[in-house]
Amino acid sequence: MRIGLGVTALVRNVAAGRHDGIGAYSSALRMELRRAFPMHSFSDAAFEAGAVWYRRPSRRYELNALASATLGRRFDPLHLFSEEFDLFHALDHYIPNMTIPVVATVHDVGPLSHPHLWPQKLRRWKNLLYAAKCRFPTLIIAVSRFTADELCRCVGLERRSIEVIYEGVGKHIVEESQCSLDWAHMGEKYGLKPGYVVYCGTISRKKNLSTLLKAHAGLDCRTSARHPLVIIGSVAGKEEVSDVIALIRRGERAGVVRWLGALPDAEAAKVLHHGELFAFPSLHEGFGLPVLEAFQLGVPVLTSNVASLPEISGGSAVLVNPTDCAQLARSLEQLLRDSAWRRELSERGKERAAEFSWEECARLTVGAYERVVAR
Repeated sequence: MRIGLGVTALVRNVAAGRHDGIGAYSSALRMELRRAFPMHSFSDAAFEAGAVWYRRPSRRYELNALASATLGRRFDPLHLFSEEFDLFHALDHYIPNMTIPVVATVHDVGPLSHPHLWPQKLRRWKNLLYAAKCRFPTLIIAVSRFTADELCRCVGLERRSIEVIYEGVGKHIVEESQCSLDWAHMGEKYGLKPGYVVYCGTISRKKNLSTLLKAHAGLDCRTSARHPLVIIGSVAGKEEVSDVIALIRRGERAGVVRWLGALPDAEAAKVLHHGELFAFPSLHEGFGLPVLEAFQLGVPVLTSNVASLPEISGGSAVLVNPTDCAQLARSLEQLLRDSAWRRELSERGKERAAEFSWEECARLTVGAYERVVAR
């Protein structure tokens, strides 16, 4: 088969120096597909981010998606990407309507199910278009049962048109999990000492970092001083989070919060690996890859009891109501005081992480391709 892999989001992330879950998925899956299935041809295909709309309208994703949604127009791969494919797999939310079979991975239906957690600019029209795009593919791959259920509820898709295929653990995380802890490196490079709580993710409304900051600030002074909150991540796009930034700055002035910003994958993995506890009280996740990464590294996890997080954690994390700041603070304090509980969670997490792999993800994905083409 000649398969086109839609990597627009990955290309734009690389160009902007960003890293997110969709980029990690796109990068890891395309690499594993090429490694494990050399009998097929896999070509990267992306809508050109820099094309001037009046010069190259056929490459403008927004115009194509709008034409498909409103006029029912379908595009052939040669017209869109100057290349012929037997099947197109949209690895991100740039889903074209094509004359060939289309498989699309849907990572998150949050803009439809929880619109208040996403930026408001053009939200209504973006959501209408998002719902329309999800109806284009022959088959949808959902990254969790939770996401599949939301697709049925919010888009009206039939469950039989959706296949759930879990993500895997990145190579850089696996490599870091095989390394010994190096506190000399942590101290020299970041000024970090053993005992810190770590959060890894974007600074956005849906990640609920403000509640984590308030819960951590509610710990007694000795506990928060011994276990500062270390934050890895940058602000998500142009989202307005000035109140969250103010809480971070307040914690930094008090000496109990460190914001490291965005880090290269290998360095982020090291900081996470050295954490005493990973706290991730997100309000909505289609999969929740950071939880799986913490499991692989043997870091105990405190996360939310909503969205996909109970499904992915599989009983190997402490789950809390992410909107209950007092409960989050109590769980933080209990975990930080109970080393035996943390060791138990560490072992359970590593066992859970072993159930996920990019090899299995790629195998199931190619099986989906074959069934779609055979229809």
